[in-house]
Amino acid sequence: MEAVHAIFYKSNGRLNLFGMIVAGIVLFIIAHLIVGSVSRFVANYVERHEIKNPKNMNQRRVKTITNILGNLAKYGVYLIALMIFFDLCRINTSTILATAGIGSIAIAMGAQVMIRDLITGFFIIFDDQYRVGEYVELAGESGYVEALNIRTTVLKDFDGSRHIIPNSEIRMVTNRARGAKRAKVVVPVNKNEDPDQVIAAFKEAVKKIKEIYPDSRTEIWGTTDFIPGGYEITAIAWGEPSLKFDMEYDLRKCLIQAMNEHNIQMPSVRYENAQKEVANG
Repeated sequence: MEAVHAIFYKSNGRLNLFGMIVAGIVLFIIAHLIVGSVSRFVANYVERHEIKNPKNMNQRRVKTITNILGNLAKYGVYLIALMIFFDLCRINTSTILATAGIGSIAIAMGAQVMIRDLITGFFIIFDDQYRVGEYVELAGESGYVEALNIRTTVLKDFDGSRHIIPNSEIRMVTNRARGAKRAKVVVPVNKNEDPDQVIAAFKEAVKKIKEIYPDSRTEIWGTTDFIPGGYEITAIAWGEPSLKFDMEYDLRKCLIQAMNEHNIQMPSVRYENAQKEVANG
């Protein structure tokens, strides 16, 4: 027994370097297991709560709340594990903080920022300003919410870049994932084409959008502007926010098919001007 004790402890009864390393590894493993168990418990609890309240049930909201509570548990458990490690190593944390001088001020300022991030994060969650998976604009950046953490919000934009934004820096939120969203396509038409016939052809064409997206609705706004050599007709489709770009692609495809079917011409002026620009370099 004394031989085993000597492996981990010095003669003065304190942990030696090997003992500290072993203690740190054991505490980390225990903390990691506890964090995993707590995270699973939180996920199951939140999911059951949402199911009992169908009006509030939303997978994105469940995922967002689970992330926040899971992170809270993670930081709390690891902090407790760290304090236990200091105690095992007989490190007086109060003495360290008292003698840190300017370092303690820096720590206090850092803690203040963390608290602001935490409080802002809670208001974001409880006010349901945005959820994981929604497309938003925050602090000058835009993208899909990939993660809403205890201190930060992570956005992923269209080119795959990730923007990590401290919650305390979020002053205004533009959520583009709530309510019906508009897909808009503007079609240039040759001036010699009869507007009534073109509009009738387009109205018939956009009926396909309703077949593809049952919850959508379409509109043809008619002639919305004059352009050199013709005029513009605007087509609109309203639908789920997540389907906006898909609806726009399909709406444009339907209109192109209608133009080919009815031999509707586009203004030749644009093509001629483009040729001149290419020729002039």
